[in-house]
Amino acid sequence: SNSTGQLGDGTTVQSTTPVGVSGLSSGVAAITAGSRHSCALTVAGSVKCWGQRSLGRLGDGVLSTMSEPQTTPVEVLQEADGAPLSGVAAIAAGSAGTCALTTAQAAKCWGWNVYGKLGDGTTAHSAVPVDVANLGQVVAIAQANHTCALTAAGGVKCWGRNDFGQLGDGTSVHQPPFGSPTPKDVVGLNGVSLLSLGNLYSCAATAGEVKCWGSNNVGSLGDGTTTPSLTPVQVLAPVVGADSDLDGCTDRQELSLEPAAGGRRDFKYFWDFYDVWTHPPSDPSGWERNSVINIFDINATGARFGSGATLSKQDALAEALSEPSDDTSYHAAYDRGPVIGANNWDRAPPDGSINIVDDILGVAAQFGHDCT
Repeated sequence: SNSTGQLGDGTTVQSTTPVGVSGLSSGVAAITAGSRHSCALTVAGSVKCWGQRSLGRLGDGVLSTMSEPQTTPVEVLQEADGAPLSGVAAIAAGSAGTCALTTAQAAKCWGWNVYGKLGDGTTAHSAVPVDVANLGQVVAIAQANHTCALTAAGGVKCWGRNDFGQLGDGTSVHQPPFGSPTPKDVVGLNGVSLLSLGNLYSCAATAGEVKCWGSNNVGSLGDGTTTPSLTPVQVLAPVVGADSDLDGCTDRQELSLEPAAGGRRDFKYFWDFYDVWTHPPSDPSGWERNSVINIFDINATGARFGSGATLSKQDALAEALSEPSDDTSYHAAYDRGPVIGANNWDRAPPDGSINIVDDILGVAAQFGHDCT
């Protein structure tokens, strides 16, 4: 999309192939993209931004409430004297705002500030960088609808939106400004080396583990639950070589993004129930998986389950970890929802019924490979 000039090529024309950013063919050290704007860090330590101008997100001193496009880069200015911002070591853009980490290990932010994510103790938007208050020395910074910084001591401080506990200090705020305009210490973190944020949650990596906190309704925290957490919880990792659902594909293969390596399946449930067409010698009337999904499996599944097999959701959840039987009743392990991403193997959770499109034909395309 380029409706607000976020490609920086001097137009608002959408492009399906890369286009050059005007005036930035060289001398760029880093780049970051936020919500409808983009920014570049130059090798000289200055910052240039382009895209939607509203709410000060470009940092050029213009605090507009209109959504007019800025189709070419403009200089981010100093807070005090209007000179170009300098001495910047890293940048991070989020939703309608941007932050800079300086070579002096301080942080400055500008743009939208409704949740206090600029960290200056206010909720006033700013079209020029403002100093983050009470932060101390930091070595990395990340922004979404909230902002977090990695301290020089290996801890993490966060500020901004906190209605789901995404600041990690053990609290959540459910009244305006729905967050904190000054940094809060994330509980129980030390030795942190990496930091990454989603709009409603945060994650940090240490030498031996990853911990996340905040919203978890779609499993974003990776702790095996969908329960939100106001403090960091450890992300669970599959055991190397483990095959939790005994389907012939390792857990690691099933969590891979590569379709040829498994195609990101739920390693806890045997979505490979379509591998059923082989009749074992010991039981010619039974079914046996051979770890290869092919048209014979799909045909057999179609004949076995049809398109209207049903069972109550409550019963289905109780059965979710049980072995599929040869009857035609609904089983949660047989059920896949519609496609939810660009990849056919990235599908929604069970939707309560077995049908031709989403389940039989959809999963046929999803699992047309050999995981052994």
